[in-house]
Amino acid sequence: MDETHEPDADVLDFSDRLARIEADVAAVPDLPSLAGLDLPSEADLASEMERRKVLFARDLMNAGDNGVSPDRLHKHTGLSHSWIHQQLGALTGDGAVIRVSRGQYQGTPGRNVWDAMEAIRRSHDELLAEARSA
Repeated sequence: MDETHEPDADVLDFSDRLARIEADVAAVPDLPSLAGLDLPSEADLASEMERRKVLFARDLMNAGDNGVSPDRLHKHTGLSHSWIHQQLGALTGDGAVIRVSRGQYQGTPGRNVWDAMEAIRRSHDELLAEARSA
């Protein structure tokens, strides 16, 4: 006796869902590779960071009697809060920046904040070189 078996409804439902999923996946375009995209070079990134640091120094030197807050420096330059606070600590210790009131800073009149930042950077570089050679 030859019996023909009809597929169960669950099997038909699964097959239908699988076919729809495969069609959906096939319809998704492949993402292009990153090869050939115009990404910024290391030199471009370095010059962008330099530009932000110059803005930081300029903002402090032009802060006026009321000073400028670290939050304002962050918003204007895009530099991290931690970097800004570290620099403000080093620059006030150096005398290139004055804390005019709680959370407000300005460049010391007659001092070039950028030059002071460069001197701090050179000092850090020298310490690093000494540590590496030890």
